[in-house]
Amino acid sequence: MRVAVQIILDVVQVVLALVGGVLLLEPLALLFGAMNWPKYHDWGIVHGGFFSAIPALSIAAYCLLGLIPGLRRPNDIWQRIAALAVGLAITSLLVLTIPGPPRPIWKTPHYAIFLLAFLSAAALCYSAKPSWLVALMIPLPLLLDDSQFVVPPDEVAWAYVRYNMIRITLPIVAAVSSGCLVSLAVKRSRRNAT
Repeated sequence: MRVAVQIILDVVQVVLALVGGVLLLEPLALLFGAMNWPKYHDWGIVHGGFFSAIPALSIAAYCLLGLIPGLRRPNDIWQRIAALAVGLAITSLLVLTIPGPPRPIWKTPHYAIFLLAFLSAAALCYSAKPSWLVALMIPLPLLLDDSQFVVPPDEVAWAYVRYNMIRITLPIVAAVSSGCLVSLAVKRSRRNAT
């Protein structure tokens, strides 16, 4: 009986998280509109931003619902939510740095975004218990945003993979992974020193 009740509570939490992810689109659009940032403002949400925003907001809502007694509480709630916020910010800021053919592949804003991904992963993974899961939350909105362009398997999709995913997305994933590995190494060295 206890297992059945827990399964029902888990299903309710997942459904509420999905509904919460959709309902949180409007505050996200208002926030990004007020900051005058691209991708997740009103127009950006309607024109494809929802593809990566709804899953990220649903995961954040699932984590927050864990604060309610009786529902499943994931570890490191605040680190996961902060990592999703960093991921949404990186995905939004990359719109401003889209490289064109006459320009170099990476410009100064790209290096700043790579550094932001590295430092935020290092800081958030240091205090998290399953570090890899928090590190996964940072590039998740970017990977989901990229996946909407790869759905039609034609030349345009492969051009997008070559142009954007290999040049921009993979270095961000590498920066996040490096930050997580550095934080794990520092954590392990501090544990061995004591």
